[in-house]
Amino acid sequence: MPSLKPNKLRGVLAALERQPSALLLGYLALCALSILCCFSIPLLGLASAFLLGSTLIGCYLSIYLVTPLLTG
Repeated sequence: MPSLKPNKLRGVLAALERQPSALLLGYLALCALSILCCFSIPLLGLASAFLLGSTLIGCYLSIYLVTPLLTG
């Protein structure tokens, strides 16, 4: 039978998700990863740039900035 104790790590992760600075930090870290990878292997930099859409801020940017540019 699974334990019914609350998971302490789940509470920490939920608290981090509500912090806008933590969301921005994750987005900036992926930006830095993409830029650093572009210098060594350009295709790896492009592949890591696609990870930006997996963050909440990247999702908002793609919805409100990139989509209107593509649709006209």
